[in-house]
Amino acid sequence: ERASGPQLSDIKEYNKKVESAPKPKPKPKPKEKVPEGYGKCVHMECKKLYKLEDNGPSACTYHKGTAVFHDGAKYWSCCTANRKSYDWDSFMKIPKCATGYHWDGSGTDPNDT
Repeated sequence: ERASGPQLSDIKEYNKKVESAPKPKPKPKPKEKVPEGYGKCVHMECKKLYKLEDNGPSACTYHKGTAVFHDGAKYWSCCTANRKSYDWDSFMKIPKCATGYHWDGSGTDPNDT
């Protein structure tokens, strides 16, 4: 026996109803408090809390790309040549491919100039 309820005649009608339904708003992440005179680096594989006065052209080592997880392999999009790993420990040991300034995510990346 079928459950009683509204019956839809076609998928287009159903999709219109679903698309027009109110969507839940994502909860904003609480902003991490960074002490005065410090910054929090947003570069992949860095994420360090650093003193603004100590930031320099060789302060940060990081990956320029993103982490890729595909068919059991793990690698960085910026370091694909012979750098695939199949276990977490060796993936985390892949040498970082870029050196530059730490960046807190505001403005433009100082290493892109």
